[in-house]
Amino acid sequence: MGDCNNDLLKYNSHEKTTEYVDNLFSHGFMSLIYYPTRVTHSTATLLDDMYTNNVCLNSKSGIIVTDVADHFGTFHVIPRKSINYSNVPAEKCIHSDRNVNCIKTYFDETDFKHLSEIECSDEAFNSFIILYNLAFEKSFPLTKTKANRKYVKTEPWMMSNLITSMN
Repeated sequence: MGDCNNDLLKYNSHEKTTEYVDNLFSHGFMSLIYYPTRVTHSTATLLDDMYTNNVCLNSKSGIIVTDVADHFGTFHVIPRKSINYSNVPAEKCIHSDRNVNCIKTYFDETDFKHLSEIECSDEAFNSFIILYNLAFEKSFPLTKTKANRKYVKTEPWMMSNLITSMN
């Protein structure tokens, strides 16, 4: 989804728009928004695209007409089965002193000189991110934990009545 600046209402009269939409359709995507998402006193355009390749008969899509911005809002709601999350184990990274020291050691022992020899900044950045992700995954492995509401961290802005409502 996005503001792709292809006015889908010009599908039959603008070659690039026709090509764009046909390409999406040829890859199995279907449009979810069919009406203008930007309307002025003299024009109406459909610039805010939303596509899916997973048709769900119970889903709802539409436009939220508002004057907050110059484009209307769009939405797509997909129904899902309710899940009892209290029995679902969560995975999280443990940021212990040991794990923090592990990533520090990994970076101390890693030779980054080859990154400065890469002429393309995008390639150098991508190479660094690969190294970083490897270090992070080794240092902070995902650990399964069971959620316990008693120990859920509360934020300073959470007032007691909000915590009561949450519980």
